[in-house]
This record gives sequence, structure tokens and C-alpha cells, in this order.
Amino acid sequence: MIFLIFASAVILAYGLGVVPSLHTQKELSKKMIYGVFLSGMLLKMILAAVSRGYESDFNCFSVWADMVFHGGFSAFYRSEAFTDYPPGYMYILWVIGFFKNILPASEPLLRVLIKLPAILADLFSALLIFRLGGKKRPSFFLAACYLLNPAVVLNSSLWGQVDSVLTFTLFLSVVLLLQKKPTAYLVFAVAVLLKPQALILTPVMLYGYYQSAVLEKNFKKHTGFGFCALLLLALLSLPFGFSEVLLQYQNTLSSYPYFSVNAFNLWAALGQNWVDLTPAGKLFGYLFIVLITILSFFLLSRRKAKSNFFFVGG
Repeated sequence: MIFLIFASAVILAYGLGVVPSLHTQKELSKKMIYGVFLSGMLLKMILAAVSRGYESDFNCFSVWADMVFHGGFSAFYRSEAFTDYPPGYMYILWVIGFFKNILPASEPLLRVLIKLPAILADLFSALLIFRLGGKKRPSFFLAACYLLNPAVVLNSSLWGQVDSVLTFTLFLSVVLLLQKKPTAYLVFAVAVLLKPQALILTPVMLYGYYQSAVLEKNFKKHTGFGFCALLLLALLSLPFGFSEVLLQYQNTLSSYPYFSVNAFNLWAALGQNWVDLTPAGKLFGYLFIVLITILSFFLLSRRKAKSNFFFVGG
């Protein structure tokens, strides 16, 4: 709803001429570019310092940062503490734990520090949008809309969620896939290490591999990078204990047997938030995943436009 209101306001402002024409040939000034991006970051920092956000997640991130910094990677999943994140984000929290121990104790500073990875990911995503559009006025406008989108600001700066970190890595992996760069598989591996939800993009990545390796006959290069991505998953998991990481993924994927958990989706709209998942619901979920995978391959094979990867991935 917040996004729809924001989008409607932007469209209305453009229609009324409040926003300058996107088709004008006038060059964007560096002052305007830096001003918008820096002011957006400043706004996010101020809002981050105002509120702790979702108390449970904030406390988890803060405690995990201390655990992984003081106790090391190998002891993290062996402790009795509650953990439901795979090892990727723990590397980021190690850095946060380092700064927590050298910076003066301050609640506003701690709030900013915990939320900083998501805030930076918002900025990187906006910069990537800007670059994708050739650094022209339309792409700058879209990048600013993303950076200042109230829903994005609320999620990262106030609510303190880290979805933006996952979003950026998935966004970057699709961009690299479109550019026929096999490093896309390495970035996707990092995304999977951050959150298992990244696996939902697997059909898009597999089709990108099929297109580059098979259809365009670049098999060795892309297959080699595919194996490197698997190796990267293993290497980054080893410091935590390979068996412990596998168990963590298993526990994470099975620890929320509910139709929806605080998500703005169809199930929540039907009043199923935090409602136990029934056997029929599980079957429907698995069936839906299979259908989505088939539909993804169908759409990607039928339409060759590059934008199709973003459409299907979204």
C-alpha cells in the first residue's frame, strides 16, 4: 500500500510537471546526482537512529554480531543460542561486531550500525539502476524513486530488516547473467549463503546457464564458473563447520511451518498470518513451486527480450 501511494504520487507529480521531463536533453549535473544520493543516505541514517525497529530481529543481529566476533565462526552454530540465518550474513555481522567493540557505546550509533548493511544495499541497488540506464535522466529518476521509496526506507531504516542485502545480490546476479558474465553464478552463491529464499531465483539462473552454455555453446566457461560457485558455497561454509551449516539450512527451512510470517502476501490477506501450515497447504506450496518453475522456463524461452529476466525474476 505504501509503495502504491508513493508510485501514484510520483506519477501525478510527473503529470503535473513538478518533475522535469525525462526526455529533455539537458545533462544531469553532478551536484544533483550526489545531492539526491547523499540526502537519501542521510535520511536513512537519521531514521535508523530514531528507532530500534523490529525488536526481536534487532536483538538477534546485535547478539549474533557479538557471538561471531568473540566466539569465532566455528563455535557459532554449536552454541545453544537461537540462530536461523545461514553463514553468509554472519560474515557481515562479524564486521559489525568488530565496530561494536571499538566504537563508544551509544544506542543511536548501535541502531545505525546494525541497519547499515541494508542501508548500503539500498544505495548499491539504486546505483546499479542508475548505471543500467546509461546514467541518463530516466535511470536517475528511477534510481531516486527506489532509494527514496517509503516502503524501502521503512523496511531497512526503521524496521531494521536485511531484505535489501539479499535483493541487491539477486539483482546483481541477474544483471551479470544478462551481460553473459559467468560471475553471476558466484554472486548467486553468495545470495544463497545470505538467505535460503534466494533459491527461488534458481529457475532464472538455470535458464541463463542453459542459454549461455548450451544455446550459445560456451559450455566450458559457464560450467566451470558453476562449479566454482558450488566450491564458493563450500569454502565459505567450512569455517562454521560444514555439517553444522547443512543442519542450519535444514532447520531454517523447516522452522516456520506457517502459511505466512509477517509478509504482505495472499495468505496474510486471507487471515493466515502465523497460522499453522496444513498438509494440504504444504502440498499446494510444493505444487506452486513446480508450476512457477515450469512457467519461468516457458516465459524465458518464448520471449527473448533482456527485460524478460527481470520480469520473471521479479
